[in-house]
Amino acid sequence: MMVKEVLTYLDNLHPATALPFTLSDPHCDRGSYRDVAFALTNEPSTVAEVRAVVASVIGKTYYGWKGGDFTMDEWSDCCIGPDYGEVGEPITQLWLDAVTR
Repeated sequence: MMVKEVLTYLDNLHPATALPFTLSDPHCDRGSYRDVAFALTNEPSTVAEVRAVVASVIGKTYYGWKGGDFTMDEWSDCCIGPDYGEVGEPITQLWLDAVTR
């Protein structure tokens, strides 16, 4: 899913809804530097907190693993990539459905 799709998905949930995870540490995904990856932790958070992290990448520039600067926008695909330099797994609607219900 693209950043704008993840944000739209989260906008359809109550901002105070508790989630069993946190997204953090946005960075270029190792698989495609034009994709943004987030670290996933087991720390609880809320929809509003996760949404803020996802929204924060729009307009930010991140450094690619093998060089280059890549600016993220609402069209950037989102991945779960634990660490800078690792290939992440795409964030899908199925995954969001599973972790937000």
